[in-house]
Amino acid sequence: MKRPVDRFKVLLPGYEETSPRFSMWAGIAFWIMLIIFLASIMPTAVLTPGTTVFIATIGIIGIWRYSWAAMHYVRAFRYKFFVFPRIRAAADAARLPLPYFYILVTSFRMSAQMNAAVYGRLIDEIAACGSGATIIAGVTDPADIEVLRRVVRRHAESARVVLLPVFQAGKGKRHAMADALELIAARHPKPGSQVILMDGDTLLGEGCLARAASIIQTNPDIGAVTTENVPLVKGSTLQREWYRLRMAQRSVLMCSVSLSRKVMVLTGRLSLFRAEIATRPDFIVAVRSDVIHHWRLGRIALLTGDDKSTWYAVLRSGWNMLYVPDAVAHPLEELPAGGFVPASLALMSRWYGNMIRANGRALALGPRRTGWFLWMCLLDQRLSMWTTLIGPTFAGLLGLLHAPVFLLIYVFWIVLTRSFNSVVIGLHGGRFHPWFPALLYYTQFVGSVVKVFMSFHPYRQKWTRQKLAAGSGSTGLAVLNSLTSYVYNIAAVIAFVLFVAYIGDVASQADRQLGRASGSDIDLMAAETPMMQFGGR
Repeated sequence: MKRPVDRFKVLLPGYEETSPRFSMWAGIAFWIMLIIFLASIMPTAVLTPGTTVFIATIGIIGIWRYSWAAMHYVRAFRYKFFVFPRIRAAADAARLPLPYFYILVTSFRMSAQMNAAVYGRLIDEIAACGSGATIIAGVTDPADIEVLRRVVRRHAESARVVLLPVFQAGKGKRHAMADALELIAARHPKPGSQVILMDGDTLLGEGCLARAASIIQTNPDIGAVTTENVPLVKGSTLQREWYRLRMAQRSVLMCSVSLSRKVMVLTGRLSLFRAEIATRPDFIVAVRSDVIHHWRLGRIALLTGDDKSTWYAVLRSGWNMLYVPDAVAHPLEELPAGGFVPASLALMSRWYGNMIRANGRALALGPRRTGWFLWMCLLDQRLSMWTTLIGPTFAGLLGLLHAPVFLLIYVFWIVLTRSFNSVVIGLHGGRFHPWFPALLYYTQFVGSVVKVFMSFHPYRQKWTRQKLAAGSGSTGLAVLNSLTSYVYNIAAVIAFVLFVAYIGDVASQADRQLGRASGSDIDLMAAETPMMQFGGR
C-alpha cells in the first residue's frame, strides 16, 4: 500500500518530501573537500599560547550557547525515545473510543486540486477514527463549496461528516477562525469532544488524528497538543531543505520542552484542543482580536500569530500541552515569489515577529505559571538574538582591524560546528541533507538580525499570502513611532558592537602580555599593532 505522501504526488505534482539523491552525494563530497581545504590553509601561527588565551576568553560566551543547545538535544532524545513511548503505551492500553471532532479548516484561495487532496485525506482520517466530525470550512469562493461537497459525498459511506462552509469576509484569518469557533460553541459540544484547528494546505499522515486525540483523552492535565510536521515542498532543493531543516529544528525544540509538559507554540498547521477550552469566550476573543501593550508604542493589535494567541490562552489558563512526534502532518510549502533570500526574509519576519510579540507577555506570567524550563526558554529567546551575532561581529572586527586570517578561522569554526549540529538534528528527526549546515547558519544569522529588527518594530505585521498588513498607527503618530523605533534600533546595534569590541580589546591585551611572556614573535595575536584600540592607552 502506498503512503499518503506517495499517493498525493499524483494529485499534487511538484510537492516532494525529499530532494534528489544526487544532491545528497554531491553535497557530501563538497563539504568534505571544503573542510579539507580549510584545514590545509589554516595558518599554524595562530595556534600559539596567546591565541589560546584569546579563544578561551571569547569561548566563555560560546560555552553558554553550546551548553544550552546540548541540553535541548539531550532532553529531546530523552522525550522522543524514552518518555513519549511510555505516554503512547498508556494511551494505547486505555483503548478509549475516540471523541467527536469539530474541525476548523482555514483556506485562502486554494486550488480545487489542493482542496480535494486536503479534505479527502482529512475525511479518510475521520473515517479511521470512527467517531464522526463536523468540518467548518473557511472558503473564499463559491466554487470551493462544490468541490468540498463532492469530496464529502465520495466518502459518505465510510465517514460520518457534517460539512459547514463559512465564507471568509475579507477581514483576515483571525475573524474567520473566531466566527467558526462561535459556530462550534453554539452547537454545545459534548464533554470529551475535541476541536481541531488546521490550515487548508496540510495533509494528514496515516493515523495522525487518532494518535494525537488519544493523548488528550488519556492525560487529564493536557489541554492541547500539536504534531510533528514533515513538509512537502514545491521548489528547488535549496528551498525544500530549508523547510525540512526548519521542521527538524522545531521537532528538537518541541520534544525538549515537552519533557516539561509544555510546548513553545500550538502550530497553526495542526493542533488539537479540548472543546471546553476552544469554545470559551476568552479563547475566541484571543483569536479574533488579540492585542499586546507595548511600553513605547502602546496598544498593538495582532494581525498574524493566531497560533501564538491560542498557545498563550491555554498556557495562561494553567493547562499543560504536549508535542506528539508520532502523529505526522504534511504542510504543503512553497516559497513566495521573489527568490530565496527575499522570500525567506518575508517568512522569517512574520514568524519571528509573532515570536517577539508573544514572548513578553508569556514571560510576564512568571515561572510558577509557565514552569521554570519553559520560562527559561522564553528568556533565552530574548537573549539568543544578540549572542548569535557576537561571533560574526567579532570575526568581522578582527578581520578589518587586525588580520583577515581570523575570518578564515571563523569560517572553519562555522563549518565544523554547524556540520556537527546538523548531524545531531538529523539523528533526532531522521532527516539530513548536506545543505543543512549552510542553511542552519543562514537561518541563525539572518534570523537573529530579523529578530533584533522586529523587537524594535513589533507593529510591523504582514501576511505573505493575504494582502493584509499592519503598521505603527496613522498619520503623524505612525511617522513618529517609526522614527523612534529606528533610533532605538540603531542605538542598540551601536552599543552591541562597542561591547563586542571592548571584549576583544581586553582579550587582546591578555594575549599580548602572554605572548611577550612566552617570547613568541610569530603570534599574530601578539603583533606590535594593537588588534583593536578604541582610545589611547
